[in-house]
Amino acid sequence: MSYVQWVQTGVLFLQTAVLALTAYLVWRYTKATERYTEETAELKHQMVRQNEINLRPVVVPLFEEAPGKRVFRLQNVGAACALNVTVQPIKHVFGEGTSLAVPHETRFVPLEYLPAGQITDVRFREYSNDEPTNESFLEKHFFPTRVNSPITMTIRFDDVEGGAYEHEISIEPRTHVFKGQVAQLDTDIMNVKLKGIRRRTR
Repeated sequence: MSYVQWVQTGVLFLQTAVLALTAYLVWRYTKATERYTEETAELKHQMVRQNEINLRPVVVPLFEEAPGKRVFRLQNVGAACALNVTVQPIKHVFGEGTSLAVPHETRFVPLEYLPAGQITDVRFREYSNDEPTNESFLEKHFFPTRVNSPITMTIRFDDVEGGAYEHEISIEPRTHVFKGQVAQLDTDIMNVKLKGIRRRTR
């Protein structure tokens, strides 16, 4: 091989190596950029989600009991105003057997809004066989100290940006616990479980 051919071969090899190295560096840069973009997008998504959670209304039930008086209330413990607050009707059947069973329903008056931090009484009306009745389901069967079978209630509300949410609450019979052989003390635990808020479609 002549000197000129050797130089040409060396130059050709050098050009190929430079092109290969350039392609490799471009590929690495593209991958790094894609990963960075994905991580940035995920971080942005998490920040937006956390911000939404921090600014979301959170409506919870309050069961206030005193001798001869039981009051059902709602409180917005979130950081934003809740709009169109509704407690879904609670359905129950009184009596046993098909001939004695009476369908009963408690219907709650909706609230137009519930500002952050506010507590309000919830008005309701009782219906048996779809007719208004004086039967007091809430006092006899619904309050945590009196419930004798599991009940699920759902609170629905919106935020100021059009987001729609629902909060499911489970109320179960009190759990009787025996505490300590020395003191011989018994206690009851009220089982009110907040199952968490989820988005809903309108």
